[in-house]
Amino acid sequence: MKHLNAKKYNLAWFKLAECVSRREKERALGVYRLLSHSVGNDALAKQLFGDLLLCFEEKEDAIQQYKQAAQMYKNQNKHIESIAVYEHLITLNSDDKEDIFDLCDLYARTQLPHKIVFHIDNLLKNNKLDFVLRIVKKHDDLFDSADALNINQELSFALMRDKTRSREVIIGQLEKTLDKFLMIGQEEQDGESVGSPEVLNEYLIKVELEDESFHKHACKYLEKI
Repeated sequence: MKHLNAKKYNLAWFKLAECVSRREKERALGVYRLLSHSVGNDALAKQLFGDLLLCFEEKEDAIQQYKQAAQMYKNQNKHIESIAVYEHLITLNSDDKEDIFDLCDLYARTQLPHKIVFHIDNLLKNNKLDFVLRIVKKHDDLFDSADALNINQELSFALMRDKTRSREVIIGQLEKTLDKFLMIGQEEQDGESVGSPEVLNEYLIKVELEDESFHKHACKYLEKI
């Protein structure tokens, strides 16, 4: 593999920037190919190629390079670098929910559950419930009590409002939310009782307002426990 000495390496970067500023795509690609052998990391080379393509407004091709770079960083256990690329990907294409799912996996590995909560909130706002169900199923144990209760409550209401959702799925989420209340009990967090009977009662009132049949099921479920 051909490597450049420091002087030529710096000059090549200058040339690349010059080609981009002049919109000279073919020359820029030629300089990139020379540089790509000297960056020392295939994932970084892919990421830089994505940057270059984006400069020339080839967004779709750039996205594919970024996806490969993110996966390669992940395989190298360079999770922070992989997270940075995935976050950039989401700014380019927020409709690709699989990228969000992969990003949440990386947040879990790096102990950043609050970032998972952020994406869950956005997915709930956009009614992307299948992805929320997948993420919650995989990472629910990472959230603190307040976040866990809030997410499960909001998800249960969203499912009730979704007319395409089966009763079985809604009841499963409803029971899971009630289990969270019972498990957390009156745990204190930030000066508040997270799962107090008062908070549970407020949840049940909201359930009744959404659907009386689910409220009856919730009451019967609690009586059995």
